[in-house]
Amino acid sequence: MDWTRPEAISAAALAVSTLSFAVSALTAWRSFKADRPRLWLVLEPTKAPDCWIGNIHVESGPRAGFVGHTVQVADISMKSARNQPILLGSYRKIIVDDEQGNAQLSGHYTSQCSALKLLVDQEATATVQKGEHGIMPIIVYRPAMSGAESVKLVVTLKSLASRPSYRSYTIQSEIPKDGIKLVLG
Repeated sequence: MDWTRPEAISAAALAVSTLSFAVSALTAWRSFKADRPRLWLVLEPTKAPDCWIGNIHVESGPRAGFVGHTVQVADISMKSARNQPILLGSYRKIIVDDEQGNAQLSGHYTSQCSALKLLVDQEATATVQKGEHGIMPIIVYRPAMSGAESVKLVVTLKSLASRPSYRSYTIQSEIPKDGIKLVLG
């Protein structure tokens, strides 16, 4: 096939426009990915058995900040309301300061850790400005009859953009092992 000059110019223009479309699509995808927040969960042990401080880390993108809206248990058991694998509690209500200023669990933490879903938008640590890193603490409690080995949560964030939107993200963490306990006697 012999190419005429107009056909060669048209083919070259088509190739350039296709390449330009691919580059713009890649740039848009990278921009979208950069704006998504990164979330992860770190469980810190407390002095109480089967109770942890769950620190939800949020890194926002360069364009918009976020406010934590809700945190809920991802795997809810429909068999019984009392036999849930994991329950949540408000950090502000359960952690109290002692005389030396050390943070410790209140005496009634098991009764206060009864939520499957928490509202966290009123917490002071719930807001993460654009380009920053923040931590939203919650209390994670494993009831005595539960055999859960990991915590899976759904975190709903509200963007601080001019048109706010809500997005849910699933995070998971393994429950720390305490090691082998021997009772002699």
